[in-house]
Amino acid sequence: MTSTDVVADHRAAGRAFTAAGLTGFVREAGDGETVLCMHGVPTSSFLYRKVLDELAARNVRCVAFDLPGLGLADRPENFDYTWTGLGQYSVAAIDALELQRFHLVVHDVGGPVGFELAAAVPDRVKSLTVLNTIVDVDTFKPFRTVTYLAMTPALALVEGDRAAVALAGARVQHLDSGSATDQLAVAVS
Repeated sequence: MTSTDVVADHRAAGRAFTAAGLTGFVREAGDGETVLCMHGVPTSSFLYRKVLDELAARNVRCVAFDLPGLGLADRPENFDYTWTGLGQYSVAAIDALELQRFHLVVHDVGGPVGFELAAAVPDRVKSLTVLNTIVDVDTFKPFRTVTYLAMTPALALVEGDRAAVALAGARVQHLDSGSATDQLAVAVS
């Protein structure tokens, strides 16, 4: 299988949607309580392709969308690629995808973005699972490759304690063993 085949299979497994005037891409699987998985950089919803199927087999609806500038989503040059800008896009995305209440799983840079999302709609987040992410966003310094891959001149940091506010309003789960799939299954069971 070539890389072109892999991308074609990935595209066929999901669908396009529109949020905040941008074309996004989402993969969804399963029925039941919803788990929203937010990816980091330089990944996309492709990161969760196997997790979606594992959770679906456990009667969970799993959703993963691509953040702007990554995966199969639009890559506008004039987009606000800060944590806050990506968080605002995420609010528009969950509205477009009609996600009312969900368990939120964040990974890597998806952490600060997910914290922005949780702070904006705390009543819609049933739980928060943090996987290998940035929690102290006030002191985080982005790597040059992160800046390049996100197609932005700089990643701005969250002002004040907004991430702390999001964390305080959600149940944080940290699991030390097992595969990512096992951790997610345990987190939502």
